[in-house]
Amino acid sequence: MSISSMRQLLHDKLHRHQKTTSSAPENPTPIEDSYLQYRTSNMQAIYKDLYPSPESDPAEEDVLVHKRMEVAKSAPSLEREKKCFTAVNEQAAKEREEAGVKARDFAHVLSVACRSKCQKLG
Repeated sequence: MSISSMRQLLHDKLHRHQKTTSSAPENPTPIEDSYLQYRTSNMQAIYKDLYPSPESDPAEEDVLVHKRMEVAKSAPSLEREKKCFTAVNEQAAKEREEAGVKARDFAHVLSVACRSKCQKLG
């Protein structure tokens, strides 16, 4: 292989590499942006009334912990919905077992017929 052909081959490889690296997007994707908004520092800034400041005394910290726990409690409607999903999943698992299928899945999206069945159960 001659020196000129080696130079040409090297030039082609470098040129090809530059094209692939320069075509990469410079801006972060929207998905990355959406994850960044949920960083702890951002959440504490948004919900600053639920987090103690460095100057907070222990009594205030306890009150804020209790307040965060109150906010985190599930609503009664969520509990009913959970029971409904559980009942539907158990019924589906029973039907699959009777059909000889050994897998279990979880209901995420309910059809209209399934919702009415859930409302009757829950």
